[in-house]
Amino acid sequence: MPRILIKGYAKDEYYDETPCYYVDMDTVLAEKCLKRIGTVKGLREADDTVFSLHFWDHRGEWFDLYSLEKLVEADDSLRDEVDRVIEALEAEEIVVLDGSPLAEPFDNAMQDSTFDGGLYIRSECNLMEAMDDRVIWSGLVKHTSIQLETTSLRLDDLGKFANGVKVTPGKEK
Repeated sequence: MPRILIKGYAKDEYYDETPCYYVDMDTVLAEKCLKRIGTVKGLREADDTVFSLHFWDHRGEWFDLYSLEKLVEADDSLRDEVDRVIEALEAEEIVVLDGSPLAEPFDNAMQDSTFDGGLYIRSECNLMEAMDDRVIWSGLVKHTSIQLETTSLRLDDLGKFANGVKVTPGKEK
């Protein structure tokens, strides 16, 4: 199952981390996203004031983009791959982690909250928002009012994930 990293944003000018979202995008989740997009399209046909639907969704994790540097501190051989991932996410591309030498160290660091403070950002109220052509995830930094939101995962990329096609998603359109 493809594990993907998606660039995010904090809707707070004083929040100094660069949030990103990590989710296992298997065919079941991709199909669920597509069905939810279809539901929004159907509702919009009946009522043009419908813009999106929100769904509780805690399947992914937020992490700070530049905390990936901690992985290099632990293993210098990851330098090129960490630089590639950071560059891709800064350009708002979706990164497919499968097959990357970063996959196992990333998974271990996400599970180990003692890993130099951990990579992940504790969050609550995590949602998936479906619109008529894309989905995004959002959440709040735990015990704050700081909202996090991903860039869009578009319909064409979701279709590729749903069909089990190996995909390297491009920039958000």
